[in-house]
Amino acid sequence: MKSRTIFTFQAKEGMCISKDVFNSTGQLLVAEGTEINNKVKEMLSFYSVMKINVYDKEISTEVKPAPPVINTDTYSQRVKNSERFQEFKKSFSANVKQFQSDIITFVNKTDEVDLKNLKKEPYSVLSKSDTTISVFDMLHNIEDYNDSTYSHSLNVALISNVIGNWIGYNEQDLEVLTLAGLLHDIGKLMVPEDILKKPDKLTDEEFQLIKLHPIMGYDLIKDENLDPRIKEAILKHHEKCDGSGYPSMLKGDNINEFAKIIAIADIYDAMTSKRSYREALCPFEVIRLFEDEGFQKYDAKILINFLERIGQAYINNHVELSDGRRGEIILLNKNALSKPVVKIKDTIVDLSKTHNLTITKIL
Repeated sequence: MKSRTIFTFQAKEGMCISKDVFNSTGQLLVAEGTEINNKVKEMLSFYSVMKINVYDKEISTEVKPAPPVINTDTYSQRVKNSERFQEFKKSFSANVKQFQSDIITFVNKTDEVDLKNLKKEPYSVLSKSDTTISVFDMLHNIEDYNDSTYSHSLNVALISNVIGNWIGYNEQDLEVLTLAGLLHDIGKLMVPEDILKKPDKLTDEEFQLIKLHPIMGYDLIKDENLDPRIKEAILKHHEKCDGSGYPSMLKGDNINEFAKIIAIADIYDAMTSKRSYREALCPFEVIRLFEDEGFQKYDAKILINFLERIGQAYINNHVELSDGRRGEIILLNKNALSKPVVKIKDTIVDLSKTHNLTITKIL
């Protein structure tokens, strides 16, 4: 039986692999004779396999599908118009308000607040999302004009929970991590609001004050009956693996894993959220920034897992490039995750081989 080579994105269910497929390290991914199904396609896509060999018979008997109906809505519009997003947004708004009320009560000591019970707020929001990756679709489309510490804290809790899931945390550790993400910026409540929301450049004195918020946060909860990992994460979530962070310029193993996860979630949310002084950055621009300088500052094992999963989520989505052209992401480049392979009409463009061409918008 004859075989031929096709792009992976052309693979259809029912086709049959005619030659073993290996990853870049020589590990067998798919054996000859395997029938292609969704699981096989996902594996090939995850490992950025661009081409495969299939038996020609399967292709020749394939019925050409009717041209698809073109949906002119952007990806963002489709998310916002979904019933699931409306439920998520409603839950998110209600839980931000509840968290704000609870945490202010705790800081001002006007009533007893059991901090452990606060984890119900992010879990209530998570229940409105179908999958871990859909959490990001939801968060990217919630417009937060107030740069609220409270909404940011809930975002970081949700993203930290997703990262913990991806790296294999059990349910108990996930709950502790999620609460740590929710409380990570509690010290900012001790910083004057006019400094936190100042639209202009901070003075050196103002910046030094903001850099004290991890210590202030730790002081607020150090005597509470909380898992020690939460307290340590609050204190160390701005430390960087290369020693460039604050407040103590710690390095590598001196930073606990919760703090390392929350550091990534914190930066990702800050860059992909709309701010009063700028639009939200495209996820692929954020991936590029992490690739350029992140592997020295953040835990490489956690970061690469995170970036691969984020990139994977946008395969088959339409994007706009920096030259104005539009196309569909069909494959990731594992060594350049911010530069995937894009199909533009009948042309395949590998962005990793074009220096000045980038993704500027998810459509």
